[in-house]
Amino acid sequence: MDVGIESNQLWHGGLVFLTWRPNANFRISGRTEYYSDPNAVIMPNAFTDTANSISIDYKINKIFMLRSELKKSAKFGTEFLFGLLFTSSLFK
Repeated sequence: MDVGIESNQLWHGGLVFLTWRPNANFRISGRTEYYSDPNAVIMPNAFTDTANSISIDYKINKIFMLRSELKKSAKFGTEFLFGLLFTSSLFK
């Protein structure tokens, strides 16, 4: 949960996720998110959205990971993302 007040205006958001790791190099995660900034306190325009997603990650090595994600947003519709990520703290 993330909540803020600026100039007596409230914005807030939160998420819940669940991750399953069948082995050290593979994980599947589900996530539900909510964000609301109806008075454009920290966003350039008023913004409220809810989204659900599922992602599949595969750790190639200590530095690289492949990620695919299917996300359905009330505001933006359905998106499919796929990419190569660079990090030094994968799946510790």
